[in-house]
Amino acid sequence: MAGRRADRLRAAWWPVAAALALLAACQWLNRTSVEYLAAAAVATGAAAGGLRFVMPRGRRWAAAATGTLGALVLLAAYAQYALYRVDAAWPQIREALASDAVAALDQRVAGAVAEMRTAAGRALAAPEDTVAAFQALEQTVPEVGDAGVVLYEGGGPLAWAGRVHVPVDTLRDSVGVVRSSFYTSLYVTRSRGDRRAVVTVLLDATPPADRLTHPIAGEIAAAMGMPGFEFADRPAGPPAAGSAAWAPVAAGGRTLLYVRPAPVRMAGFRLEKLQRARSEVALLAALALVAFLIAAWRIERRLTRRLATVGVALACTALAPLGAFSNDSRLFDVSLYFTPIGGALTANAGALIITGALVLLTLLAAVRRLARRTPHAWWGLAVLAIAGLGPFLLRDLARGISIPIYGVNPSLWLIWEVAIFLAGCGVLLAGAAAGAAALGPGRGVPPWVGPALAAVAAILAPMTWEATGRWPWWYPIPWIVAIGALALGRRTRAIVSSAATVAALGATTLVWGATTRGRVELAEADVRGLGQTDPYVIRLVERFAGAVQNDPAPSATREWLLHA
Repeated sequence: MAGRRADRLRAAWWPVAAALALLAACQWLNRTSVEYLAAAAVATGAAAGGLRFVMPRGRRWAAAATGTLGALVLLAAYAQYALYRVDAAWPQIREALASDAVAALDQRVAGAVAEMRTAAGRALAAPEDTVAAFQALEQTVPEVGDAGVVLYEGGGPLAWAGRVHVPVDTLRDSVGVVRSSFYTSLYVTRSRGDRRAVVTVLLDATPPADRLTHPIAGEIAAAMGMPGFEFADRPAGPPAAGSAAWAPVAAGGRTLLYVRPAPVRMAGFRLEKLQRARSEVALLAALALVAFLIAAWRIERRLTRRLATVGVALACTALAPLGAFSNDSRLFDVSLYFTPIGGALTANAGALIITGALVLLTLLAAVRRLARRTPHAWWGLAVLAIAGLGPFLLRDLARGISIPIYGVNPSLWLIWEVAIFLAGCGVLLAGAAAGAAALGPGRGVPPWVGPALAAVAAILAPMTWEATGRWPWWYPIPWIVAIGALALGRRTRAIVSSAATVAALGATTLVWGATTRGRVELAEADVRGLGQTDPYVIRLVERFAGAVQNDPAPSATREWLLHA
């Protein structure tokens, strides 16, 4: 008896230790605390020690999960130390960051000028034929930043390629900087006979132009976690407190302009570090969790143990701050999908997809074994409950869809579709398994009846849609009948495909209804806004009218503004 108990404890060593390490790591993502990092490290060490007790059929996946957890702990420890350094030595970090940023910008500018000179020489050798010149210039555009090439011949432009953001008609032989209202560009010009080539590379862009372009300064600032750079033709006095000194940017033996990093705030820099660390650690945690599930299911075939591992995965999903990754993917954006039905497990589309996949995995493992031990009467009640409540549960899940102002594109539609589809598959497979257990083997309606009824219900959706943005009260009844027919279908190999077909039709209908309702609500809000005056417009007109009033020159615009 004692030996058997010892064997069970040794068999549970690795799964329990790995589960604790995963839970601690997900809690570290949520709190970024040293205590949870230490707990994850200890549990990972214990999991490594328990690998020798793992059965051979699951040892490879267990080793992969443990190794990923070890890498996770090291990466999280480095991130924790980096955050500590930001808190303890911020002035030194800020100074080093400014110095490194200016050095990186100098290096990029020097490299860009060298490429621009080469590109200008190649552009001068373009063919005289206009079409051939355009084709040749496409191959001369530098591959650094947003670059453009213009070839002039006889005083007029012959061909051009790339993107040119500033006026270049008056630029002559030199290396320099030209600025406009929104853009600052480096330029290089070279001449040969009556030909002149001008090559530009975008150095900096001010908002909102920085969202439409890829300037060199913006790339360096994003890579170093900085807000950007400030440029000036000459230093404007000594730097203010917390600001770096002006540094010259030189090329071709002369100073082009002066630069300094924009003031970096400690809170913003720390948040950027934290978000980057969370993204990297979360990726390792996801890989470790997948390897953990595969290893645990290969090691243990008992249903209760497998359900426990799925419970660990659901707990990790609930603990991890998935909403913090909304900048990385719209899957986790709560402004696009949110429903409080399942708490953190349905707080965004990504969480619902993960939860739906885990529930579906549980059902595939559980329904066959549970059906052997439960009386048929209980399974009949389960069929009635699932068929009656399933459509309303999925409808409530679909109500979490929020239509953004900028509209719905195919990728966003697919995110919602997959989330509702997985949830629907779980509901329908549970109903189908309950129906098969209640009727017994070889009994029930043909398996095609459920999908056929679901197709009819889906076709009725746009035909019965009301102007108020909803379906009539009776519309859920065809879906209840379709789910009931699927649940009472004969148990064949087609049961999974039948359930998937009904779930796909239901998800498409629900997402279509939610997006249509959202568009109606946005249109109603626009119509209501037509009768309201924007206070910002009033303030702008008042300021502009005040400026015009001081202008003694008479004009119709002035008279209109004064009387508006």
